[in-house]
Amino acid sequence: MKKDEPFNPSSKSIDIPNGISFRLANRDDCNAITNLMAERNPAHAVSQLLSNTKRELDRLETDSNYKLYVAELHYEIVGFCRFFS
Repeated sequence: MKKDEPFNPSSKSIDIPNGISFRLANRDDCNAITNLMAERNPAHAVSQLLSNTKRELDRLETDSNYKLYVAELHYEIVGFCRFFS
């Protein structure tokens, strides 16, 4: 899926792979999250994306309404999502 891609009702999800897990992100995940952001936002400087990721990880400690989760498959971070409550 591309960034801001229009909804396509004929597009179907694939089955969730065995071994995938989801957890709250932590500081050790910073580079992996930044790399995923860079893949989706190639026009942005990696240094700025790294700074943004660090700021989001800091926010986990100060804002109880904000969560940042990562998806791991075989000990590799393959995705992330943000949650606001």
